[in-house]
Amino acid sequence: IRRQRQMCIRDRIQVESSVPDGLMVRGDERDLMEMLGNLLENAFKYTGSRVAISGETLAPVEGSLPARIRLRIDDDGPGIDAALREQVLNRGTRADEIQPGQGIGLAMVHELVGAYSGNLTIGDSAWGGASISMELPS
Repeated sequence: IRRQRQMCIRDRIQVESSVPDGLMVRGDERDLMEMLGNLLENAFKYTGSRVAISGETLAPVEGSLPARIRLRIDDDGPGIDAALREQVLNRGTRADEIQPGQGIGLAMVHELVGAYSGNLTIGDSAWGGASISMELPS
């Protein structure tokens, strides 16, 4: 696994990346860029000072779909309240009204992930912010 650490000088945000070389997703490159772009935009919008991007291959479970990959983005911001996590996956629903936005980013990601028979999960990061994982076919 390749590990990189960078500092975004302008915003003073530490970015950690732990994604294995050769990690592959079966799908359209534009769709993947749309999904990652929305998730990263949210992470950078809400983080205090740290964002982590990680990826891994998940072994297939007997009787399930072929191997899958998990991409996860964590931040140290305020997180997404557990009571709102399902709601923010609907278009027009926002967890916060302070930051600018339309409330469609997470909904779009959720729809695209579903189109690939994947899963989108919202949880808490180890730093107390949001942790958003996508499982997609490899």
